[in-house]
Amino acid sequence: MLKRKCFCLIFVVFNVCLHSLFAFAATTDATINNTTIDSAHKSLPLIRITDAVVYVPLGFSQSTIAFFTLQNKSGVDISITQVTSSTITKIELVPAIPRTISQSTTKATVNTIETSNHWLIPAGKTLVLHPNKQYLQLNGLRNSLRTGDELQLEVRLSDGQQLLVVAQAKSAFDQPHSH
Repeated sequence: MLKRKCFCLIFVVFNVCLHSLFAFAATTDATINNTTIDSAHKSLPLIRITDAVVYVPLGFSQSTIAFFTLQNKSGVDISITQVTSSTITKIELVPAIPRTISQSTTKATVNTIETSNHWLIPAGKTLVLHPNKQYLQLNGLRNSLRTGDELQLEVRLSDGQQLLVVAQAKSAFDQPHSH
């Protein structure tokens, strides 16, 4: 009888230990999986710059333009505050042409210029820079550019981020044509 009680006690202790071991393994696995998912989710960029292009300057000019697409997948509005490069003397943010708004008043019609931050990218939205709209004016190129060269730009954002952008040099005449 003592052997049977001892066997039952060992069996119960073994089951409790085995159950505890499986519970610990499941909890650890879930924690590892959540950490992996969270780490992967956090590593996805919330601010993404794509399609960066810089035009090859014409002739011996040291000025050209650059443009890109900036996606804001974060939950807050951000704006471009500055763009710099070690190979360019001066970079200007050239805004889109402001719209003139006519407002009628009792005395006369007043024309005002719409003022807004043209470099603002609202949360969840995309800003597309384009040579015919708003772009970066690059003055004082220290090196010549040829088609296929790469130009590094550092884009500073209002949230403190600094993004490195590599713009591909293209000729302004290398545009798709439809006939």
